[in-house]
Amino acid sequence: MIKQFVKFGIVGLSNTLVYLLIFNSLLSFTGEDIAYFAGFIISVINAYFWSSRFVFAKQEPTDGLCSSKGLTTAAKQEPTDGLCSSKDLTTAAKQEPTDGRKSTAAKRLVKLYIAYGLTTLLGYALMKLLINSFEISARISSFLILFLTIPLNFILNKLWVFRVP
Repeated sequence: MIKQFVKFGIVGLSNTLVYLLIFNSLLSFTGEDIAYFAGFIISVINAYFWSSRFVFAKQEPTDGLCSSKGLTTAAKQEPTDGLCSSKDLTTAAKQEPTDGRKSTAAKRLVKLYIAYGLTTLLGYALMKLLINSFEISARISSFLILFLTIPLNFILNKLWVFRVP
């Protein structure tokens, strides 16, 4: 679990870089609100991509797209990088879900947005509390809340978003 948390931290650093790039690129054109939310939306997509393939790949390597036969074949022929073979993806794309539910990948992406959204709101509220009640600067407050929000995001990702049913 420590190794997985370190990987989660690496993905988190890449998310921060993606967010800052988007935010700063859009800031002068759109204003801070749109730049903030655009950065959030795109950085969560980045988080999903890398978390599903790098951090939590061993829990569910296929996002529910491949058949068990395809998985067995892929496991014998390809490294376990969390991706299906092109044949498996083609077959999965042709098949309609029999129960009408969304794909596992789509469900996980929605859950990831919920998880990150909740911890973002919690972090924002705590930052405001630290600033207004304890007169701690915004820069220090935003740093301190990371000690709560990062582990909380990891737990939500591991036990809820990427949990194997």
